[in-house]
Amino acid sequence: HTHAGRPLDTTPSALQPPTVEKRLQRLTEIRGVADKRLDVWLAADPTVRKLNDEWRGIDRATDVLSILATNPYGEEGEASLRDQGIPVELGALYIGMGVVGRRIRDRDPSHPRAHIDDELLFIVNHGLHHLLGHEHRFEADARVMKEAEEDSLAKLALLEAEEE
Repeated sequence: HTHAGRPLDTTPSALQPPTVEKRLQRLTEIRGVADKRLDVWLAADPTVRKLNDEWRGIDRATDVLSILATNPYGEEGEASLRDQGIPVELGALYIGMGVVGRRIRDRDPSHPRAHIDDELLFIVNHGLHHLLGHEHRFEADARVMKEAEEDSLAKLALLEAEEE
C-alpha cells in the first residue's frame, strides 16, 4: 500500500508484537487488572465491522472494539478462581487493522503516532480503558477517559525510562 509516496508496512516483521504485548501487560499492571485475562485480536475490517454491528449496532469498521467479559461469579467467585490460579476474564479487544493501517498511512511522518507500534499502543490503551468502564459519548466522560488514558501512558513512559 502506498499513499502520498509513503509505504505502509504491515507485514508481521514490521509489527513488534513482543513490544506491544509487553507494553499492554504493563498497562494492565498500572490499572490493577494484570491478574485478569485479556484477549487481543488483530482483525480485518469485515470482521470488526460485523462484530461492531452485532455488539453495538454500528455497521462500520472501527479501530478498536472492546468487549467486556461477563462475570457470572461475583466478587467472591472471582477471588476463589484467583486463589486456584484460574484467570478471571476481563474481556477482548478487536483491533481493526484496516482502519489502523489507513490512519497511519494518511498521517504525516512527524506525527507522534506515525509508527504502527505507537498507534497500537494508543489503541490498546484506549480499548483497555473502555473495558475498565470509561466512555466518551459525552464531553465530561470523554475528558475523564482521556485523563485516565494519558495517566496510564505517562506511568508507562516512566517505567520504560527507568529500564533504559
